[in-house]
Amino acid sequence: MSTPWEDAAIRDGLLDDLCSDATVVGWSEGPHRTSEFLDARNIAFRALVQNHGVEVLAAETGFTDGLVTQRYLDDDAAVTLSEATHCMWIWNDRPLTQNRDLLEWMYAHNRRRPADAVRFVGIDMCGGRFGRFARAHIGLGQALAVAARISPRALGARTEVAPLLPLFTADDYRRLTGRQADTITAVITELTEVLASLDPHDPDVAIALRQCAIAAHHDANFRHDPTTWSMGIRDAAQFENLRWTLNRLCAPRKVMVFEQVSHLEPHNPVSLGHAIRAAHGDRAVLVAAAWGDGTDSRASRDTARLSSAVARWLPASENGPILIDLRRDSPLRPHAAGFDAVLYVRQPTSASPL
Repeated sequence: MSTPWEDAAIRDGLLDDLCSDATVVGWSEGPHRTSEFLDARNIAFRALVQNHGVEVLAAETGFTDGLVTQRYLDDDAAVTLSEATHCMWIWNDRPLTQNRDLLEWMYAHNRRRPADAVRFVGIDMCGGRFGRFARAHIGLGQALAVAARISPRALGARTEVAPLLPLFTADDYRRLTGRQADTITAVITELTEVLASLDPHDPDVAIALRQCAIAAHHDANFRHDPTTWSMGIRDAAQFENLRWTLNRLCAPRKVMVFEQVSHLEPHNPVSLGHAIRAAHGDRAVLVAAAWGDGTDSRASRDTARLSSAVARWLPASENGPILIDLRRDSPLRPHAAGFDAVLYVRQPTSASPL
């Protein structure tokens, strides 16, 4: 079954069929910063909120940055719309129009229906910019600040690590000596112990503990290779952050997870999508993104094969966006690579920054 995205009645019918029993809906983006995939996400999220009780949008942005966006939704006057929009996806240098549009809709929805308010969370590791974690230290710095207000032991750890903290980034980690790197590792461990001994019901403490866990992932990645990021480490951190969101932050009934398709590929054993499928089974729905004819070098092997198969199967005049069910007797099922559906766009176009 394929559904032209512009046909609202048929589109919503397929979304109902796909998502009515799901607790987690993994919704993929194709190439980053493409209008068609961002517009489709906005439409899908609104439909899932209104028709299926989805309460949270979890996105591929830093955990720390996502807290800023949520503060805007909570009516924190200190956070501007522009800042909150940028924090929805921190890998770009400027906020995107589609992100602002969705954030404005979420804000208005929460004012109209406070009992059914939606939340935004970032589940990625902290401090991403332009494909690398150039500001990885911000989460650890915030956790140290929270703990230092409560614990003398944490205050001492903060004093010890303060001169080193600016170097805890992808760009500067190699400037640390071995002893300095060991000091940061020890402080992360000590800080985690201190926070774990404090009131677990204090939301600031709970968030600081999560920041420490993310810092530990950064530390492991930097020790492996600070110039790049390991998908296994990064997606393990994302799954931990998602699980924490589901279990601790707001206990939603349903959540939509928006990620670039490579992170949601269920057949990749180190991906977030694989972990979601393993944890939630049939209660997880994973929607792929496909585009072009499968020759784009940005696509993984599975995504390239699916893109190629869809491009051959669709009439040449069909440019999409089109949502295709990959379950049951779909002729494209042999190319589904574990996904339940795919959103296909033949020629994606770049999104406009604000």
